[in-house]
Amino acid sequence: VRLYEWLDTAALAWMDACVCVSAATEKRTRRWGVRNTTVIRNAIDPEPWSCPRPEAREAVLSLFPQRPALVVGAVSRLSPEKGPDVLIDAAALFCKSHDAGLVIFGKGPMEEKLRARIARLGLEKRAVLG
Repeated sequence: VRLYEWLDTAALAWMDACVCVSAATEKRTRRWGVRNTTVIRNAIDPEPWSCPRPEAREAVLSLFPQRPALVVGAVSRLSPEKGPDVLIDAAALFCKSHDAGLVIFGKGPMEEKLRARIARLGLEKRAVLG
C-alpha cells in the first residue's frame, strides 16, 4: 500500500486535476498538491434493494452453520488496502454481545489468512467468506 501511495504521489504531481471516490481521498490528494479535484462517489441505485427478497435472505442465512438473527455483509477484494481483517476483528467484538454473523463476498490474496483469522478468533460459526 505504501508503494502505491508513493506512486500516486509521484504521478499526481504531473496532473492538472483528479477525480476522487471519497472526501477522504480528495483530502489526501489535495495534501499531495493537486488543487483541482472533484468527488464522484462510488454508488448504487438503492431502489432495487428497497424491498428485500425473502429468498435472498434465506440464501445468505444458509451459508451459516448456525443462523444468526442479524447479518452484516461486505463485498470486497480481499486485499490489505480494503481492510477485511479489520472487519473480521470488529465482527469478533460485535458478536460477543449480539446474535450476528458476518459474510464477506470476494476473492484476493488475503483469503487464506482471513480464514485462519476467523478460526483463531473462534468465528467459524459466525463469519463466512463467500
